[in-house]
Amino acid sequence: MELFNDFIGHFQLREIFCNGNKFTWSNKQKNPVLAKLDRILVSTSWEMYYPTCFAWVKARVGSDHCPLVINTGEDGDSKPRYFFFDEQWLKREGFHSMVHNRWLYFRDDLRYSLDRWQGCLQFMRKYLRGWNLQLLGEQKREKANMIQRIMELDKIAEMRLLSIQEWEERIDIENSLDSLQKSEIYWKQKAGIKWLLEGDANTHFFHQFANGRRRKNMISFLECDSGDIRGQKDITEHIVSFYKNLFGPSENCSISMGNGFWPLEMKLNGEESSTLVKPFELEEIKGVVMDMKTNSAPGPNGFSVVFFQKFWDTISGDMMGMFEDFWGGNLDIKRLNFGVITLIPKIKEANNIKQYRPICLLNVDFKCFTKVLTNRLVPIAQRVVGKNQTGFIKGRNILDGIVVLHEVILELQSSKDKGLVLKIDFEKAYDRVNWGFLEQVMEMKAFPAKWIHWVMSTVRGGQVCINVNGERSSYFKTFRGLRQGDPLSPILFNLVADVLGILLDKAVAKAEGTAPLPARFLFSAPKPSQPAALDSITLPCDNLSADGGAPAPVARTPSPCPATTSQRRRRLPKVHHGEAISVRPQAADGGAPSGSASQTHRHCWRLQIQSSILF
Repeated sequence: MELFNDFIGHFQLREIFCNGNKFTWSNKQKNPVLAKLDRILVSTSWEMYYPTCFAWVKARVGSDHCPLVINTGEDGDSKPRYFFFDEQWLKREGFHSMVHNRWLYFRDDLRYSLDRWQGCLQFMRKYLRGWNLQLLGEQKREKANMIQRIMELDKIAEMRLLSIQEWEERIDIENSLDSLQKSEIYWKQKAGIKWLLEGDANTHFFHQFANGRRRKNMISFLECDSGDIRGQKDITEHIVSFYKNLFGPSENCSISMGNGFWPLEMKLNGEESSTLVKPFELEEIKGVVMDMKTNSAPGPNGFSVVFFQKFWDTISGDMMGMFEDFWGGNLDIKRLNFGVITLIPKIKEANNIKQYRPICLLNVDFKCFTKVLTNRLVPIAQRVVGKNQTGFIKGRNILDGIVVLHEVILELQSSKDKGLVLKIDFEKAYDRVNWGFLEQVMEMKAFPAKWIHWVMSTVRGGQVCINVNGERSSYFKTFRGLRQGDPLSPILFNLVADVLGILLDKAVAKAEGTAPLPARFLFSAPKPSQPAALDSITLPCDNLSADGGAPAPVARTPSPCPATTSQRRRRLPKVHHGEAISVRPQAADGGAPSGSASQTHRHCWRLQIQSSILF
């Protein structure tokens, strides 16, 4: 075995992981012994030649070993090449002035700001495509000539000492190989690794990392009720059908909130309303653009955050014109509202469409609008969103819910009482939000009509396509849901989820003093707590009887009472969002706040909604 490992290390072989069965060998007995004995190893040069290769395990028939099949990833059809703004262009001499002059040249003094903006982007995209094709040819020849000359000088150095002029020539060539640094930036974008700094060497490792990431996200097959789905066309049709159904029209919302549903302190006042709908300022928009992460993926038009930041002085006037029309209600923002849904596997070797998380890559110009709205809403949300919600609310700790849950369990343990903890997940929480209900929530919270119109115009009317293995499907309209990837989505979901918190509070208040109570929340005085994730809640209860009263499970509800909920039982300790929940007290350095901070959180025994991490 040691000799075999030395062989792998000597030739730098890498394993291509296989989809399908976990084990590849069986002794085919009644109580079988299973093992993974078969693997696919490839050299780095082979992987560089076939970066999208993938493999799977076939059924074991007539042998004790499973056949392994590898696909080079070349289906024979050339994939479409989509435009994207490449960071390496910025290092070309004269590029900034070229873009500035071309933008002004393309700019047509049309009266409507959106026509002018989209016209400039369309012409700039077409121009940069042609310019890049010419650049690539020149750059490739330039690099090859410089490298060839360095090799010639190195061969001369093996036979004799180089002259001063030859050494200076070699140093000058190395300094001229700035294109290698540009190549590093390209692979940084492709691999998406933050720790690849511009000064690092562009080795085969980074190419392997990018190829491995692409292969990891590649969907080679999907399982469904009718069997396995393979082939790019069939996989794409299956995925598009799934999301068309998910984002399709929903039933009319049957919940109606009366004028007295929200307490007065959770409604907007006049000053807050005026702040939300005040005219937009250029510095406000510039701050949003400059604060965006430069390594985020661009939307379907291909223009990245870097383009907006580097050429802000050139495009700011046209951007401000659109915001002025938006404030006046004259901007048809749905013309910017396009997104590409990229599927990120939730688990290793995902093979079901439900095991993928849809992240919507929106155009940066559209995200500028939603980010400006988000920045205006965040300070107000601190007051109008229930104190029990900790996710995406400035000044609140994402771990508060875990602290409360831990204390609930400890108090149950110390008092020797019996209790039940229900963890309820909202299936596809973002994707199932009813737009009409969201609008009703904002109306009942006294948001100004102008603001509601702005928000709903960014939520409604959007179109998305699905990126499947580097190919985009046709665009289709959505009729419900909040998109993961939109800066405004998390806080809008907070507003919707706040309704559940109020309903639970009202239920507890109505039930207080009633005996016996089949299921009631712990610590009814001051109030119960339900720590949770942004898309789930956790309900601590007591006095639960099998004949009546478990709250109805919303989706996946692991429960210690299978007679009531038909769900499986779980025991403590349990890891909840990276923190161990146990009946044992946590150490001072175990991640939970102690002392006065902990006591402060215990005064909010209500629905706690805690954010999940959005990629």
